[in-house]
Formats: sequence, C-alpha cells, structure tokens
Amino acid sequence: MIQLKMTVPRLASISLALLVWVSTANELLAQSGQTIQQLFVDGIALQSKGNYAQALKVWNEVIQKAPGEPAAYVNRGITRYGMNDLTGALKDFSEAIIKKRDYADAYFNRAVILSDLGDYQAAVADYQQYLTLNPNAPDSELARNKLNTLRQRERIATQPLLPERPSPLPSSGAVPLGKISGYDATTDDTLLGLKVSVEKKLLKTSASIYKKAQNFVVQMKRGTTIDQALKRSGLDRQSMIRLTWRGAAWRTYRVLIR
Repeated sequence: MIQLKMTVPRLASISLALLVWVSTANELLAQSGQTIQQLFVDGIALQSKGNYAQALKVWNEVIQKAPGEPAAYVNRGITRYGMNDLTGALKDFSEAIIKKRDYADAYFNRAVILSDLGDYQAAVADYQQYLTLNPNAPDSELARNKLNTLRQRERIATQPLLPERPSPLPSSGAVPLGKISGYDATTDDTLLGLKVSVEKKLLKTSASIYKKAQNFVVQMKRGTTIDQALKRSGLDRQSMIRLTWRGAAWRTYRVLIR
C-alpha cells in the first residue's frame, strides 16, 4: 500500500502493497499473464505522482480482471482518499477487509478515514485491530499515538460538557460555554481556537467552518442558548468543542491540540 508522505495522516507503504501482490502473483498471472502485474506497477506509479484520476481507471481495470484481490481495493481506496472521496475510500478498505480478514494495513487505512469522518469509536477499534495483527510494525508507535488521541477525543465527544443556557456575560464580553475537557471555556476561546488554527495552517479563513464559528460566537453574544447558536450558525457541536478546546489549551498552556 502506498505511503502518502505529503498527506496527513499517513497511509501505509508501497512495499506492503507489493508484498501482497507477490503473495497472489502466481494465481493472478495464471489468469492473465503479465497484464495485472503491469497494471499494479502503473497504478502505484500514478498514485505516487498524484495522478489520481488516471490511477482510478487503472484500479477499476484491475478489480474488473481480478475482483477477489484485496490489494486492488486497498490501492483504489488510497486513490480515492487522494481525490478526497472519503466515502469511496471507506467502502474500498472495508471490501479489502471482507476479502482478507487479517489484512492489517486495510484496518490502518480504514481507521484514518473513520477518524477524518469523526467516527472515533470505529477508528479506535480499527487501530486496535491493526496493532493486534501487526504489533511490531515500523509504524506501530504511530498507530498507538493515534489510538490514544482518538480515545481522548471520544471521551470529550461523549461528555455532557455544555450547559443548556448561557451564563451571564462576564465583563470582557465573552460568553461562558461551560467546562470543556477541564477548561472553563468561553466564546473568546472559540475565537482564539480559530486564530490558532489559521496560524498553524490547520484551517483556512475561506473554510466554511471559519465563518460558521464566527457566526456561532455572534449568536451566543446575542443571548441564545448553545443549541440555538449551533443550529442558526450551522456549526456542528464537535467542531465547536474542538475549536474551543484548542483555544483554551493555547490560552492556558500554549499547547496546540490538533
């Protein structure tokens, strides 16, 4: 499977895909000679260059010729990930796992997608399965770090952190939001979280979440409840918590929370 070093989070490495290819090469070559082997080489080369549209055509052809080959689905999933088609990538990694239940790298890659989609509980399960299947992998420490981070996020997402109604405005004009991961958070922390996110290149000012978060703060300062402000601004609760938590941590300890 391909290593997308220019992309964070990292997917698994090219060498692993080639190893999987070698493990099934005899069967596939018996079916179609050198054709599929060459398609794998071409597809991986196109992925490495970021030519995802052409790579997608190659992987579609591989799957048409060898629909039972799990490595083809993993590579197509990586291509779709590069095209920002998270739903398609998720389906491909899941299909690879169906076809090969002990495919460790498919679990790793699916965990990446699930994390991006905000399904932290499912991502935790996949990282755990990856480490069970491949505990001594070169990137096992990376997987453990991601696992610990997701567990923390999962706890935050399930905590009843926010009050139903806002507290009275403090003298600074910031509106209290309640405790978020141990911090007495306010709307000023939400704005600081936005500022830090842009400065650290985690967010662009052109992103919809940027304007939604600003609108959320405006709604709160007008005296709405948190639920009302989220609904009117279009900001989802998890994004609000993450931004506010980031701002509070930066304000208190100068710690950047990704």
